[in-house]
Amino acid sequence: RATNRSKPPLGFCHGFSDNGLCFRRVAEALAPNYDVILVDTRNHGQSSSGEATAEDLVEDLAEFVEALGLAPATLIGHSMGAGIVALLASRYPKSVRRIVLEDPAWFDTPLKNGAHSSEKHLAAAQKHIKDLAALTEKQLMALGRQLHPDWSELDFPDWLPAKQQFHII
Repeated sequence: RATNRSKPPLGFCHGFSDNGLCFRRVAEALAPNYDVILVDTRNHGQSSSGEATAEDLVEDLAEFVEALGLAPATLIGHSMGAGIVALLASRYPKSVRRIVLEDPAWFDTPLKNGAHSSEKHLAAAQKHIKDLAALTEKQLMALGRQLHPDWSELDFPDWLPAKQQFHII
């Protein structure tokens, strides 16, 4: 997308199974002062699909920042997106001016048996996505309201399609 160079750019990187539009209300509030850019990571929202490791997602974001000429960028990441933004900052420090990490999805202690188990995380993620895909729109909305009772009703119209657009390879 074309950026509005009259305002400082501010990029958002969403969490697992979300998409950029899940930041819509925040983006609208910040739009008078920033050129807000909502990123869809690979396999989410309107992005391309394909196998992707965490490293691939970091490289995708690095290429995105470079292609739009945003460096040094100000980026906000939520959950999985916070991990991607943090890795980008550590690997490409000149690409980043500042970052905000909301609820980063990483572990500071080993999992059971003293080892991190990416296979278990992948299996759990795949099950989660299959479970979501099996739900009707009405069931998915009820689940969203159950999981997020403090959310505004204005957040669900963007959350619901994000769950339906997400796919894991």
